[in-house]
Amino acid sequence: TVPAYAATEVFGEMRKKYTDYSYKEATLNPTNPRDRTTDWEADIVNRFRQGDDAKEVIAERDAPTGRQLYIARPIRITNPACLQCHTT
Repeated sequence: TVPAYAATEVFGEMRKKYTDYSYKEATLNPTNPRDRTTDWEADIVNRFRQGDDAKEVIAERDAPTGRQLYIARPIRITNPACLQCHTT
């Protein structure tokens, strides 16, 4: 019933075998601190917030462990019941 939580937990298990892969529901003001954006993630979140109609961003970045490919998609609340726990 909570797809974001399920995806995070499944990727956590998958990462035990495939350490180069990760998944994150990056947000500026998360209910769970593990989802807090890093500086570069905040730039992407703000891009989506500022009305960028992009459905996803696919790009590469330099990281301490080497070059990384990432895919970012905006989180959109489409079910008003979600706002009981996830308001502003």
